[in-house]
Amino acid sequence: MDSLRKFDGAFDGVPEADSFGGLPDGTYQGRVSTSASGVLLTEDKDGALRARIVLEVVACDDEDQIGRKATNSWTLVGADGALNEIGVSYFKKDMRCLGAEVVKLSDAAGALESVLGAVVQFAVKHKDDKNGVSRENIYLNTLVEAAPAKKTRNRR
Repeated sequence: MDSLRKFDGAFDGVPEADSFGGLPDGTYQGRVSTSASGVLLTEDKDGALRARIVLEVVACDDEDQIGRKATNSWTLVGADGALNEIGVSYFKKDMRCLGAEVVKLSDAAGALESVLGAVVQFAVKHKDDKNGVSRENIYLNTLVEAAPAKKTRNRR
């Protein structure tokens, strides 16, 4: 595109982003939020239904990591349309860690909404998958601060 040609000189001077690899291995405290799109429960392009939260680092040993974000997701229903029992089991455990009890899968969206703002201690560990690709694994450990109570309007 010719309209981009005027930026060619400046392009070279912009450093490449550090990494899309996320946070280094370690233990962090993070506040639960949503992605920029605000979506917590989504059907991905492959047809799988996934729940996602973003953890924004609020405390850790390396202050350079404060403010960085990690995404934790659970595959609830696979691309084949079948319930993903492993994903659901981790989702139930992690929601309980965040202070939300999920009784039915149809309650997932409400449970995700209810934990926004909670602070949780979590660990990041990278390991290679069977194809040798490094994968970031996030493990929620301990609830540090419960999500703020949702404000309700008084009706008279």
